[in-house]
Formats: sequence, structure tokens, C-alpha cells
Amino acid sequence: MFLGIGYETRILEACNWDEKEAKNLIDLFSYEINAALKKNNKNPVNTLVIKEIKKELLVSLEIEKVDVLISILEDACKNAELLIESEDTGEN
Repeated sequence: MFLGIGYETRILEACNWDEKEAKNLIDLFSYEINAALKKNNKNPVNTLVIKEIKKELLVSLEIEKVDVLISILEDACKNAELLIESEDTGEN
């Protein structure tokens, strides 16, 4: 899962710069996103799917790390919407 340097930095900070822990966190995050999408018939990530992912992450992670991951997911969704809108209108 490629998140981008800003998101990866936020995850590293949440893991006190422990790269192994950050990788494990990203792997779990990726797994939970994929599981939620499969469960919801690959519908786009929406508020209900995000709540479901958060609930699952809270089973094994501290709230601070979950908050970082959910914030990243919400940012990614907003950015995806902007990209789709600019492609639809032909803007660069």
C-alpha cells in the first residue's frame, strides 16, 4: 500500500519512528480496508465503511493510532473525490 510521504510520516510519528511497527500498522490498515470493501461489495469508502474500519482497528490498536489512520483514510477519500471531479471537468 503506497500512502505518500506525508501519510507515512504521520504513521511513523504515531509509532514513535519505529519503522517495523509502522509497517505492521500499514499492513493492518490495508487489510482492514480491503476486508471492509469486500464486505460492502466494493462500494466506495463512505462514512459507514470508515466507522466499520475504525471499529475493527480499535480491537488491536490504541485510539491515537486509529485516529491517525482514520484521518489518513478520510484525507485520501477527499483527495480522490477532488481528482475525480477535476477529471470530469477536464481540469488539470
